[in-house]
Amino acid sequence: MLDRIDLHVEVPLVDFRELSSDGGSGETSATIRARVAEARNFQNSRFHKSSTRSNSTMTPRQVKQFCQLDSESSGYLEHAMEEMNFSARAHNRILKVARTLADLSGSESVRPADILEAIQFRSLERKSFSWAEPGHRSCCGDRAAFALAAEDEGPMLRVAPKPHPAA
Repeated sequence: MLDRIDLHVEVPLVDFRELSSDGGSGETSATIRARVAEARNFQNSRFHKSSTRSNSTMTPRQVKQFCQLDSESSGYLEHAMEEMNFSARAHNRILKVARTLADLSGSESVRPADILEAIQFRSLERKSFSWAEPGHRSCCGDRAAFALAAEDEGPMLRVAPKPHPAA
């Protein structure tokens, strides 16, 4: 059943002090609204000659056309598909979510970070996973982490256990 849900997000409890503080360090609703509107504009122009209106309703042919991956991104997706035993349905949903993440960041192409984040959004389906990349905050997951490791043969995706916090 979870296979039919595009985004799986674990939401941790928020500390009372964080809720009651005046330190609004996050983005404002207006900023987020503007970014979403721009992403919708990208989608409207992408699909202007079809009946498709959003990335979530792309046909398999459109997914192939608009969600093309470079070799690094393809390797990440292949590794996740094998390690987490995702279905074909999950594969296409990951690509659609990655396309949306790319749109939200203003990118014309789906980048490795978009694929990794989209995989992360499917992670509650199988196990609790997260990913880490320099400059990005890791979220979702307390048992394992997707990590980018710079090796001699280039970056690779690995599944590594994370320590549990002391009780």
